[in-house]
Amino acid sequence: MSHIAVLLATSLLLTNLPINETTLNGPPSPPSHTIHFSGHEWEVTDGLGAPHASDWSKQNVWVDDQGRLHLKLTFKDGKWRGAQIMTKQKLGFGSYEFQVTGPLDRLDPNVVFGIFNYEGHSQTSFATNEIDIEFGKWGYETVQPGSYTIWPSTASQRNRTKPFSFKLKSLDSTHRFRWSRRFVYYQSMQGHRSDSREQFASWWFQPSAGTVQTLIPQQPLNLYINLWAYKGRPPKNGKECEIIIKKFTFTPGG
Repeated sequence: MSHIAVLLATSLLLTNLPINETTLNGPPSPPSHTIHFSGHEWEVTDGLGAPHASDWSKQNVWVDDQGRLHLKLTFKDGKWRGAQIMTKQKLGFGSYEFQVTGPLDRLDPNVVFGIFNYEGHSQTSFATNEIDIEFGKWGYETVQPGSYTIWPSTASQRNRTKPFSFKLKSLDSTHRFRWSRRFVYYQSMQGHRSDSREQFASWWFQPSAGTVQTLIPQQPLNLYINLWAYKGRPPKNGKECEIIIKKFTFTPGG
């Protein structure tokens, strides 16, 4: 978080508009420090930054003694403060897997959890070159809670997205995508697993040969994970929330 213009268009702990807004107000604010999680070094965002001038707090991110990543959305000093991290190293083609614990099927309508590849602090044009898995209802009650989205290389092109509804059997779920130069394949499964059993959502996105260079990111990107309040709005249930990511795995491959 992952780590955008609104176009109508692992283990985690919490409770469709198929929108990605990660870059709406420009690049995220500069990170304040780093953490180590699942074999990677991550920068932690602190202070105001995108999307929607979100207020990020470094205190809302930590790794416990079991090596699990915690992200929290908290209320402090009259503000809702989210959590966001970004890999220091850009990651390219390959398989990305996240084991998550949390009620992603029933998050508060004003809470968003995102996992996405993005160009990072060097980004100059917004809403481009992203591969997103997001959970949230973007302020609406009746929107589907999950979405997979691809943002192309130029802001003039529309994004491609697949929203989905689901109901978790427990708090555990696994989400992954395979990013290749020609396609992106998404999957979401019940429980923590490395196989594809109990899959509840998937999407194979493979554009035509003439458009693949612009519709699928072709260069390595930073990986973001974030938890935030949509447009800074307080959760309708008035509750803080926490996401725990048990493990992230990246396996390179074109």
